[in-house]
Amino acid sequence: MAGQGLCSWERGFGDLEEEEGPPPRSVLDDRGIEQLRSFLPADHERWQATADAGARSYPSSSGPIGTETASPLRLRMRSCDFHCRRSMEIEWEEPGGVQQSWSSTQDPLCGWFEADALLPSNARNIRVRFWVQNLMTAPSPVCKVDRQNGAIWAAPKEGSNENQIEEILFRTGPQDMGGVDAVFELAGGAATHCYVWRAWNAGRDRSAALLAEATTAAEASADADDCNGFSSISALGGENLFVESWERWDDLDTRPTPEKRPEVLAAADLAAPPGFAAGDPVLYCADTTARLVAAASALQEVRRRTMKSLQELDQSLTGQWVAVNSANTMSAGLGVAAAAALFLAPPLTFGLAVSSAMVGGGAGAGDALADHVNHGDLRQQLSRDAWNTFAVAELEKEWLWSRRNAARAFRVSGAVGEASEHEDSGNADLAVYTAQIGTSVAKVIAEAVEEAALVRSIGAAAAEATAPAAARVLGVAGAVVSVGIAIHGWSTTKSLQATVRRKIEELAQASLRSQRWLSAVGQLECAICHCCVH
Repeated sequence: MAGQGLCSWERGFGDLEEEEGPPPRSVLDDRGIEQLRSFLPADHERWQATADAGARSYPSSSGPIGTETASPLRLRMRSCDFHCRRSMEIEWEEPGGVQQSWSSTQDPLCGWFEADALLPSNARNIRVRFWVQNLMTAPSPVCKVDRQNGAIWAAPKEGSNENQIEEILFRTGPQDMGGVDAVFELAGGAATHCYVWRAWNAGRDRSAALLAEATTAAEASADADDCNGFSSISALGGENLFVESWERWDDLDTRPTPEKRPEVLAAADLAAPPGFAAGDPVLYCADTTARLVAAASALQEVRRRTMKSLQELDQSLTGQWVAVNSANTMSAGLGVAAAAALFLAPPLTFGLAVSSAMVGGGAGAGDALADHVNHGDLRQQLSRDAWNTFAVAELEKEWLWSRRNAARAFRVSGAVGEASEHEDSGNADLAVYTAQIGTSVAKVIAEAVEEAALVRSIGAAAAEATAPAAARVLGVAGAVVSVGIAIHGWSTTKSLQATVRRKIEELAQASLRSQRWLSAVGQLECAICHCCVH
């Protein structure tokens, strides 16, 4: 079952059998692991020298053995006004020095005023810039302001008359692997006056909390020398300990807060600590398999919750659709009555026209407000689902890495003959891209629906309100417009609802693929209660 943008473990277990490597841990008991290890060379350094990028060197930011797996990095752009178009540009470096870039303008599903980006947890040297444009100017970079001093423009660099460009950096130091979950809110009424009004890294808050836990554990240790490095940090405390110079968000009520880490990572860490068996290629492969199986099972539960929420949202949108179209039909009826009154009873025209405008305008305004609320709920659900999917894609990379290194160890020992290594390197990248655009898939559609609903309500109200003062021809035209709006509403499905239904279908298909893979590795789920059948 191949499909674009799917993790390789979702493509079906048959595809995975093409890759070299031992079977998953769920198929291996302790005896099987010992038998596989017996094929390895007695000299432990022999396989390590052959696998020059061995399992112990997998580029992960999970930290030392026993710590929790790092969450994917998230960068979000928000706008406090709609005066000009904005975009977010990101550049980063992946292990091995591979340079990557992302632009919200190249992603057709990102909006001009909101954009979300997910990066691998081991990304380094991250650089974030913003661009702005309006209908009359070409794109230009957003200039830097001093958010600690009233957001005044930063002074030009020495020897230059141009303003500094706003450039926010993450993980530039050799040991800097702190969490990143940053929000940037832009403001400004023109291309030359747009700036980053406020910014905050909630991921840094979570890193500080983890460090505080480590400090407490170290200080409680009997060996005082082990906690000397934490004592000064523990004494300082406070959430603003690691605040960067570019961070400023005074409103505590709206300041981004650390979100709960992806459920799939918690499940993976519970199944096996990250990097616990990295010195043994067989056990390392078995542990990464156990972690991936646990994460995939947790992802199934996340998807079920997401689908349930989307189905409830679909029902709510259906009720909203009926209510709005009923109101528009009533508005059209009053508009037709007002047009007829122009000829039969002119004194009644004004009252009927005002009633039609009030009903139509109220329906449109209520529809726009409900769409705004539903849009927020949809974005939150899809963002959570995408974050977990992205995390599973990273665990899959580590799993494939461990399988390749275990296969190399077997080849060194002569237990496995030479065979062609099939490397499906595009699968994880496609999965990452799918998760990334999934975060914003409904965002732009919902914004378009909000704008369309607002324009529709204003147009209907204007057409109906002019009937009393306009000529009879305009009165008839207003009635025709009202009838057209009512007919169009009953004969079409809202764009937001169509997006919700499409997403439900996508999640259902992805859930079936994951269920097939899990059953192939011995994790068969009951179709009724979704518990594991042993």
